[in-house]
Amino acid sequence: MPEAAAPPPSGDQGAEGSLTGDFHPQGKVIQFPGALTLPGPSQEQSAPLDIPQRANAMPDITREEMDARFRTAAAETNAKFAEMIGEVRLISSDLKGELGNINTRLDHVERSTSGVKGTIIITAVGVIAIVVAVVIGVLAFGAQWFGLGLTTHDTIRATIKEMQEPPMIPPPPKPR
Repeated sequence: MPEAAAPPPSGDQGAEGSLTGDFHPQGKVIQFPGALTLPGPSQEQSAPLDIPQRANAMPDITREEMDARFRTAAAETNAKFAEMIGEVRLISSDLKGELGNINTRLDHVERSTSGVKGTIIITAVGVIAIVVAVVIGVLAFGAQWFGLGLTTHDTIRATIKEMQEPPMIPPPPKPR
């Protein structure tokens, strides 16, 4: 870790104290460029903090320990993946069972509606035959119905005309 030069002289700090650094474990001040300065006593006026070294500091980790940690992490990951694969297989088997039930239901519906298909086809053929018969009947007998309509029309007009005329009263019979 690089150490900075000693703090600037107190004349440069003025009334502002410097909080521009942190204390190194050996008691030296580490300066950070562009750090914040706040009012307070200067570094020279304050007593240096004596931070003791930890007596029971952990030594650096060895390659064997690192390999053991990697093997442990790999084993945990493999166990989690195996568990997840088991859950996926369980869900897959549940879905296959449900799909089997759906296929059974569809087969039942197809068997129960197979007679309805025949009925619908027969009904459709019958309706088409009736429509064709009506069209042929209209074309064959249309002229006669038109003539009957004219005759009926003439009869109705004659009846209306007779009703509008005063009734003729026959003359009384002559005596004999």
